[in-house]
Amino acid sequence: MYKTIFGKHGRAVAFWSYGKLGLMTEEEGDPQLFDLNVPGETEWQFGPEYREVAGQRKIILHSHRKTAMKDLVIGNLTRRIWTYDWESAELREIFTGRRPADWMGVTEFLDGGSRAVVNAIIDGEQRLFLADVEHETYDPITLPGWGFHYCESLSPDQKRIAWHVTHSKFASIETNPYMPSAYSINVMNLATRERALIAGKAGHLYFGPQWSPDGRRLTFLDCHSAEDPAHFWADICVAEADGSSLRVITTGQSHWFATSYGHAHARGGGSNITAWAPAGFAIPTDAPKGFGDHGLVSHTCRLPGSHPDVTYDNTRPDHEEFVFKPDDARGGTHLRLLDPDTAAVYDLTPPEEGRWDFRLSFSPAGDRILFSRARPGAPAELWIMDADGSNPGFLTRGFEDKGADFGRWLTF
Repeated sequence: MYKTIFGKHGRAVAFWSYGKLGLMTEEEGDPQLFDLNVPGETEWQFGPEYREVAGQRKIILHSHRKTAMKDLVIGNLTRRIWTYDWESAELREIFTGRRPADWMGVTEFLDGGSRAVVNAIIDGEQRLFLADVEHETYDPITLPGWGFHYCESLSPDQKRIAWHVTHSKFASIETNPYMPSAYSINVMNLATRERALIAGKAGHLYFGPQWSPDGRRLTFLDCHSAEDPAHFWADICVAEADGSSLRVITTGQSHWFATSYGHAHARGGGSNITAWAPAGFAIPTDAPKGFGDHGLVSHTCRLPGSHPDVTYDNTRPDHEEFVFKPDDARGGTHLRLLDPDTAAVYDLTPPEEGRWDFRLSFSPAGDRILFSRARPGAPAELWIMDADGSNPGFLTRGFEDKGADFGRWLTF
């Protein structure tokens, strides 16, 4: 049904638009609504892609009914899970039987789709399981009392999993050396269940671990949460995956962490983490000598004195603290490549007052980059550029002018 969008490179662009999913080519043109026609399911998200042993290319989709944020964050809703086959256009619901919780999601696939890493909110904690998809059995990765786990990431060899973990507001959490403070980074060996603390320190919110292509290192964010309770800003860290070292490679809390955009009646946002460039990434020819010899990470860098289009009011209810004030916005952000070993930088988009570039997504081949762009009080746009930042082009503003964000690449 959607095969024509994959083009000569066998890939397509996908995005989220206020609960709807869109697909398009990597050239300018009208996007297609990924219309799945499931009655009652109004909010959709893309999950991981995978290829079955037989060769079929599939993607996981999550759906739920529209609900208030306060119910969403505590898991007070049923989240349905589907597979979509790009070849046959078959949509099939999975995990319909003995699931551990109503709120559940699939974040990673192993063994050609036979096993999956799933997360489930149980008694106020988000716990992780290694699930057998066909038989719906769930082997616990994390146990009760360990905390609220999310943003998990599977190593390239599928043998280890990284996550960040924090305390739950709704459950009693055991004291343990792997969570010395809220928002700590852990790595676990899936075979032995040995666990290592990568980062955890009072006053620091460590968030969003991502594996390097060679599986040796992790990059993640460090927000000074005691000074910045809104979590607007963070620095970028790189650590060995065995926990033997950790370095902060930016300064001044310069990475835009908690994004905010949109007009008054269609707000968007979400955590903006850093990412590794893929193996084979096309290093810009005019970059410094030796730039990226051992990898590159993305950096959403703020202009000095920047402030987004919201203010933070800690007297308001949980998850309603942001007050829309576009007239108070100042500064902006631009996109950089950052060498984690030398701290050398390469600007992909130029800094510009009033323009906020964020949420970079490298193509699997490393030749092009998707990113989001917004201005205060306006919907987010999806843009594309070459790997060195040249030839930037607008793609879409989403559906009904409500914005396009969370751009990603799909392969056929």
